[in-house]
Amino acid sequence: MEYLDTIKVLGEVPDGTGVKFRIRCPWISEHGAGADTGTYIGQRHDGGLWFRCWHAHCASRGWVEFRQAVRLRAKKLTLIKKGTYA
Repeated sequence: MEYLDTIKVLGEVPDGTGVKFRIRCPWISEHGAGADTGTYIGQRHDGGLWFRCWHAHCASRGWVEFRQAVRLRAKKLTLIKKGTYA
């Protein structure tokens, strides 16, 4: 999963429907006390990708929002490495 390149993976979690990782939420600054728990990304056996964070502020956020946040972070990191991001 290319999305794992720009996020902090905290560990793989057993899952009967595919691959599941516990991750640091892209919106961790909105979590109470910056809690690192309750956020997962995975890929089902059929190839489908998913994101789920159990914190209230992330209730309406799914794969699309996760993908946008991660792509934005990847773009910022690329610009920082090039020295073009202030």
